[in-house]
Amino acid sequence: MQGTHVSAMDLNLLTALDALLEERNVTRAAARVGLTQSAMSHKLRRLREMFDDDLLVGGRHGMVPTERAEALAGPVRRGLLELQAAIRSTEPFDPATAERSFTIITSDYADFVILPRVLAHLERHAPGVTIRILPPSDASHARLEDGTADLVMGLALEGSGLKQRVVFEETFVALVREGHPTLAHDEPLSLARYLELGHVLVSGDDQPGPVDQILAAQGLARRIALRTPYFVGVPFIVSRSDLVATMPRALAQEASSFAALRLLTPPVALPSFRITMTWHERAHRDPAHVWLRELSRRLTVEALQPEDPPKA
Repeated sequence: MQGTHVSAMDLNLLTALDALLEERNVTRAAARVGLTQSAMSHKLRRLREMFDDDLLVGGRHGMVPTERAEALAGPVRRGLLELQAAIRSTEPFDPATAERSFTIITSDYADFVILPRVLAHLERHAPGVTIRILPPSDASHARLEDGTADLVMGLALEGSGLKQRVVFEETFVALVREGHPTLAHDEPLSLARYLELGHVLVSGDDQPGPVDQILAAQGLARRIALRTPYFVGVPFIVSRSDLVATMPRALAQEASSFAALRLLTPPVALPSFRITMTWHERAHRDPAHVWLRELSRRLTVEALQPEDPPKA
């Protein structure tokens, strides 16, 4: 067949083509769009005839796209996403009856502080809405762009085509266990005592944290007893040791509700930082997306209104 007649192409064929190019497997592509394997095989034959190209050919590790298919993949995916966004932006959204799945890229901070509140609300008020969580990676921007993720929560992400909103302004506290042998219950945490303690540093690399940078500017240093890339395990470690962790207030506040922990004011002036959510501009006016973003922000802000400040 010479040339491709656009008039012969329907939305179902484009959806099948997108699934085939993404999955590179007829069975998985069929399951993805709710077709039988034979129906998807039939659509692949039609697509091959229309484009006069094999589109997918056998390789050592399964099917691989031809050059023509590679060239089609991006435009087809973007076109379908734009069409989906346009349709959704005009549809009313009722969370009580809607069936919708969101894929969210989250930090472990957001897993601990934000998501539990959102999920509890969904169970009661939006039972048809489901959440899939993905870890952050170098592909986070690309996932928002290609529609395989809807939202990035708790992480700062910059890039073209992205929208961002601040959820709240976060501060640091020093977290120690109740009954710490060197800290009287009503005793403020002095700089000298702070430097004597072993510290937990949350960092994904070997770079110094903000506390270390501020101390270094004063010619001081602390002893790092444990370096970990994850916030979520730190409260449990602190509750069973004599270490101190300088960590986000909201996370420490949450942890103190189920572990014997004390929140103290750090003896070092630390800057606040912003907890944000990020999404692609394509989803900016999608009523369901707007609802999820506002729900996440509102529930978090309401729950994390500052309590009595930690003891100086």
